[in-house]
Amino acid sequence: MLEDALRDAFAFQAGSGPDAVGRAMADRAISQAAVHRRRMHAGSVIAGVMALVITGVVSFTVLDRRASTGPGRRPIAGGPALPTFVTTPASRRAVDASSAPEPLEVVSNGEIYTEGSTTEHLALPAHTNGAAVRSAYHADDGYLVVTAQPGDTGQQLLLLDKGGASKVLLASASTIAVSDDGDKVAWRSGDTMSVADRQPDTSTLDPPQTVQAPDRGVPVAFFGPDVVLGRTAKSGTGMDAFDLWYPDHQSTFTQSWDEGVVRIFGVLSDNSALFAQVRDPDDATKVCLGRLVPDQPFKETDRACLLPQPAAQGGGIAPDGRFLAYPAADGTNIVIVDLSQVFKTTPKARTLDLGVTFDPATVRLVWLGPHTAVVDTGGTFVTIDPTALTKVEPQPNSSGKVLVQPLNP
Repeated sequence: MLEDALRDAFAFQAGSGPDAVGRAMADRAISQAAVHRRRMHAGSVIAGVMALVITGVVSFTVLDRRASTGPGRRPIAGGPALPTFVTTPASRRAVDASSAPEPLEVVSNGEIYTEGSTTEHLALPAHTNGAAVRSAYHADDGYLVVTAQPGDTGQQLLLLDKGGASKVLLASASTIAVSDDGDKVAWRSGDTMSVADRQPDTSTLDPPQTVQAPDRGVPVAFFGPDVVLGRTAKSGTGMDAFDLWYPDHQSTFTQSWDEGVVRIFGVLSDNSALFAQVRDPDDATKVCLGRLVPDQPFKETDRACLLPQPAAQGGGIAPDGRFLAYPAADGTNIVIVDLSQVFKTTPKARTLDLGVTFDPATVRLVWLGPHTAVVDTGGTFVTIDPTALTKVEPQPNSSGKVLVQPLNP
């Protein structure tokens, strides 16, 4: 037996001492070992009970979340292998409700809040009553909200901090663009256009750099520290050319409009490239995606064609830069492009039928994370997973809620 072996060993170690001494040492060791075994056994039982309790709590949390937020799916980073092309509704699979995406943040009736949450709402200042919310962004220090008076005039940029206090960062502009980090703002006011840095938790923008604005030119996006400008078409709808303003290198703006760029989809988070729809010089009906880098104004480094026709607006690039998603001109599908493969393989895109229709002129798509995008059709919110081409059931948006876009989610 183990106990006898221990007694013999301790007796041997006692050497010339009495045999009783060695055996007494062995008895104490055996007694302590027995106590240790009993404690370890009790610890194992407690650990097992705690594991059951934790499992129960997790199960309850998942069930409660499923009931409160509705069905959805949070994909695993990296995702499964992507299919090459999907076009039919039958190819969609059910969304796993046990890993639902986070509830949506929205602006509605002058308040910013999270859908399905009981947390305190943040109210917009009273003087914005009557102004429509054009866009809203969740920054580290609060919410940036762009409002406009009827007719899309008199835009303002507000900061609503985490405590609910509001600050007017920009009192009046005809057009406002906010960088993806929320650290820069560009705008046009009258015959001038300006750009300024924004510091967190401050009530004013840094001193702006202002230049004479080009005819019909307005800021639409940022490409690192530089400002992408769009030229409003003479018809008054859409853009017919794009340019790039380098505020750090130009005391004045020199026009060099690129009429080969049809629309801007977005910029990679490392500012290494901009993706845009570009014209095919031989076939005006062909839809092509171009990878652009800064030049005078842009230099095209890659091109892929045969993409579905985009809607007039909406769409963007995922925060990790892998996927581009945009509403199709048919008013029913979302086009999803894997930017890591689009210039290497065919076919170039996949489509997802939302199951609801949307107006191609007003639809909006917002990325909430690398694998979650939400489509605002005007009457519903539809959450999609571009890695698996799944969607959740549409959520009604009858009250005109505006999605809050996280900055660098």
